[in-house]
Amino acid sequence: MYQLLTIIGIAIVCILLVRVVFPRMGMGG
Repeated sequence: MYQLLTIIGIAIVCILLVRVVFPRMGMGG
């Protein structure tokens, strides 16, 4: 159970990084 929560947490962090960091680098929307 805790592994699932950890995976979801990591996925959320990755999505936030993609939406915030990559656009600043000119590689996103």
